[in-house]
Amino acid sequence: MEIYQTSYFKSDIKFKCKECGAENEYRLDFGKIIKRLDAVELEDQIFTVEHEGRIYNFTINYPLV
Repeated sequence: MEIYQTSYFKSDIKFKCKECGAENEYRLDFGKIIKRLDAVELEDQIFTVEHEGRIYNFTINYPLV
């Protein structure tokens, strides 16, 4: 998340209201975003695919932040 924050994300988002023309700025709190991502618990997904008489087992692991 820190790499994305410095490379891709902007901590300040500026936007303009289409109706009244007012310009606003919002500062993202990446600390809160990271805490929320860590609070989400995702279980590994396991599934099986059969193709041409062979059975393939797949497991998708979700990385932690």
